[in-house]
Amino acid sequence: MKSLLTILLLITFTTIWSQKQTLRIATWNIEHLGSAGRGFPEIKKQLPARTSSDFQMIAALIKDTLTLDIVAVQEISITGFKSETAYSKELYQIISYLGSDWKYYLAKIDTTERETEMQNAFIYNTNSAHLSKVFEMNINDFKVGAKSIFDRVPLVGYFKATNPKVKNEDFLIVNLHLASGQDNDENHIVAMIMVEQNLNEELKAHGISTREYDRIILGDFNDNPYLKDETGNNVYLPTLYNYMKLKGYKDYVDETFQTTRMSKNMNSIIDHILVKENLQENIPSSKATIYKPDVKNKSTLNNWRSNYSDHFPISIEIDFN
Repeated sequence: MKSLLTILLLITFTTIWSQKQTLRIATWNIEHLGSAGRGFPEIKKQLPARTSSDFQMIAALIKDTLTLDIVAVQEISITGFKSETAYSKELYQIISYLGSDWKYYLAKIDTTERETEMQNAFIYNTNSAHLSKVFEMNINDFKVGAKSIFDRVPLVGYFKATNPKVKNEDFLIVNLHLASGQDNDENHIVAMIMVEQNLNEELKAHGISTREYDRIILGDFNDNPYLKDETGNNVYLPTLYNYMKLKGYKDYVDETFQTTRMSKNMNSIIDHILVKENLQENIPSSKATIYKPDVKNKSTLNNWRSNYSDHFPISIEIDFN
């Protein structure tokens, strides 16, 4: 009788376990991947071009150290176009080290309107995530202040968890890279409002139900709502995040992160992950996880900068049941 009970319990727990899947999703600005603009600020050839060893280290970080399933990356240089698909020699090398189960999609653009060195891409493991549809948002680009709002075209990925036994397995990721310069508050606010307000129309245009409320908007926003001056007041406007909170989004990056990139005072929290309320219940942690080297060790930081980026990868886990 005890043996039968043990077998039944084992079958039950095995069945329950088989009906779950966890995906780890990250945003990471890899800093001028494939271009000569690496530096701080962006100075041509201040840092050497990445080597095959660097690509192998980046792949190992993604696959082995962080065990990521989907990475939304920014600042990818477009090498060229094949059959209207953008490609990157550097991303291809990273994928080759990740393995045959990995793929990437790089945003394709009109090169007469947008720069080729700073576009967005998705890297994903096909064993755990299926990219059902992907498209560049068709939003007019214009200037707010001295900056264009969409030099880097917003990239939308409609993903599905691959476990056929989980429910509500599909979700959206919008990969953003907003205008550089943290003082461009109004520019960032306008850009985010346009993305949020136009997303439903874009979904309809690509045959995706507007009732798909499991949405993530992430990336390098170049926007720090947590920086304070000596009197404790905000240095930059927090309006973007207040607006998105009213729209049901939570920022999984908070002031405890201290910095998400290398800067003079190591206080630049400009990479963010916003998750809409419907999907929040699937995220077991109250905030994202950041991976960064010992920020107090100059040698370690210099090596990180040389081999990886000036930004640190930030990730969340999503449980599908």
